[in-house]
Amino acid sequence: MHIDDATVLASLVYCPEVRYTIPLIDSKTLRDQEAREIFACLNRHLDAPPEEMLMHIARETSIKEFKWLDHGVFHEEIASRIIRDYYHESLRIKLGNQLTDISKRLVARDITVQDALDEAWAFQEKLIAQNEAKDLKKIAHDTWDVLELVWSGKKKALDWPWLNVEDIGNGLWGGELVVVAGRPSMGKSAFMMNAALKWAQRGTKVCLISMEMKAMELLLRMCERHYPFSLSKNVKLFGRDDQSVNRATLQKAFSQIISLPLYIVDSGRNNLQEVISTIKNLRVTKGIEVFVIDYLQLIAGKGKNRDQEIGEITRSLKRVAMELNVPIITGAQLNRETEKNEAAMPGLANLRESGNIEQDADFVMFLYRPWYYGMKKELSRRAANKPDEPNTNKDETRLDVIIAKQRNGSTGSIILDYDLVRQTIEDRR
Repeated sequence: MHIDDATVLASLVYCPEVRYTIPLIDSKTLRDQEAREIFACLNRHLDAPPEEMLMHIARETSIKEFKWLDHGVFHEEIASRIIRDYYHESLRIKLGNQLTDISKRLVARDITVQDALDEAWAFQEKLIAQNEAKDLKKIAHDTWDVLELVWSGKKKALDWPWLNVEDIGNGLWGGELVVVAGRPSMGKSAFMMNAALKWAQRGTKVCLISMEMKAMELLLRMCERHYPFSLSKNVKLFGRDDQSVNRATLQKAFSQIISLPLYIVDSGRNNLQEVISTIKNLRVTKGIEVFVIDYLQLIAGKGKNRDQEIGEITRSLKRVAMELNVPIITGAQLNRETEKNEAAMPGLANLRESGNIEQDADFVMFLYRPWYYGMKKELSRRAANKPDEPNTNKDETRLDVIIAKQRNGSTGSIILDYDLVRQTIEDRR
């Protein structure tokens, strides 16, 4: 029997107190049949004292000689460390074998680059799932370490870029899934783009994953704030001789933005697994600190119906946020049911028909523009030849942010200013 296998198995026989580590050992990593027989016997009699365990091994296995027991240790702490070292060494070998196999098939063109990456991440997820239980001693130790970093100012939550939102929002921590929901024309894309830009201006590494707009379109939208008119509609005219000032302004805006740690993914690939793979790859290669996805319903998952599909998408996003310890923010489109109440005011009830969005999200905010619905009602009355009613919602720039769920904080509403022409969202003072 290999000396490493013998040391681990003998230590498990001598020290019943460390048999809680048995789930760390994969029987496939044991090098011969005798070792696997002993391991199976240990699993069958976890509570047996050492003398009784030896009797079980003698009766239930083909083992005839017991020299392997000489390699065991009797000290609980040392035995536990030996088993954990054995576990980490077996992981190293497994990972090496897995990567070697993937590399060979990749070179032989038997799999695509994307398939290779997916296999590597799947292997990592399997390891995480196998070792997900933590004892309270470790949890308390890790929590205290984090709190000391927070108290010293070395670690802190990601503050919302609007003071009014941060007053209620309580900052974002790694592992949180945030949903920004609303009907069309409520400013979801503008809200997420402004958040991404403001965070990047503060030095936070941000990735904006756009499902419906190209990077060039988003860049121009970010530059709208430098003009008193719609840049997207007029930029095609900047080639004229009389537009030199506007061209210079655009060049200056570009020079300010290109130095920011903001990354845009506009590949159009909306398959859930591709989105998850993109997030993982960018977290590792670019060190992204927050991901923004525009928007949830444009991601394609698997499910018998759309409700199950959305549920799978939100669960996967929440899982990857926790695995990578980063916040993920995604937009969500509300259906027309929202507009059945008099003021068309959104609420959590409007999410309960959409998969597991409400359950999976740590933070849910709704965007609502009173002016938009006031104008909509006024136009409907005119179309029906009904007498006009005074429109009390005349504040076109008002954007209500309704924080309807916050797992680690309070709920409430705040008001921001939304300039549709400049595509800016700022605190209302």
